[in-house]
Amino acid sequence: MKNYLKVLVVLSVWLYVSSHVQAMETVTIATGEYPPFASKSLKHNGFTSQVVVEAFKKSGYKVAFKFLPWKRALESTKAAKYDATSFWFVTEEKKQVFHYSDAIFEEKTAFFHLKTKQLPNWNKLADLSGFKFGATRGYSYTKEFWEAAKNGVLKIEEASSDKTNFKKLLKERIDIFPSGIVVGYGILNQSFDNAIVSKLTYHPKILRKSTTHVLFPKKGPKSQKLLKAFNDGLLKLRADGLYDKYEDDLLEGRYKK
Repeated sequence: MKNYLKVLVVLSVWLYVSSHVQAMETVTIATGEYPPFASKSLKHNGFTSQVVVEAFKKSGYKVAFKFLPWKRALESTKAAKYDATSFWFVTEEKKQVFHYSDAIFEEKTAFFHLKTKQLPNWNKLADLSGFKFGATRGYSYTKEFWEAAKNGVLKIEEASSDKTNFKKLLKERIDIFPSGIVVGYGILNQSFDNAIVSKLTYHPKILRKSTTHVLFPKKGPKSQKLLKAFNDGLLKLRADGLYDKYEDDLLEGRYKK
């Protein structure tokens, strides 16, 4: 009889949990490759992806990621094909069509270069007009950066990924590549030998400090509801110490498989 009751209790708990999980609504989120923050090749799909999943879980939602080229992820979500897109810096253009979540992380963007090619102590981008820049297609960087390219002040050559730009930097096909410092070293350490990585550094002057966010399309019928759910969950994640744990994992390189 005791064994029967134990089995009955276990079965009841399993049925409750199973029905609860099945009842959880799934949030579809478009994202892209940006290790160590987001990548199909990382544990938990990277730091930001884990934060997003766990924040939504605390509000009773499941998450399904769709990995796409960044520009397509943004445009598809803008058209409300997906519930949200993760993750983006703040721009005035995006504010017109998206609701921004509370900040997930603050990233510093700097100019990476070969140690053998020193950069001057620049004050404005025009001070670097003699160098050839790399840029990743679809990235925001700064408004001034793209205006300088449009006006011919800077020579900028776009590529499809950060990894490609770092390869071009190592081969001296470009002189400077702007990248988030955490992201930059995450890509380098994942993709190249330590001896190769040691050839690169970054200029101490920071191009920008930017917070990253989940974006919800203003034309999406559930966007306001999901925005609140995510923000509430993120607040709980910070309060119970899990966010700090994930951030420690990020800084210590634990998202590598």
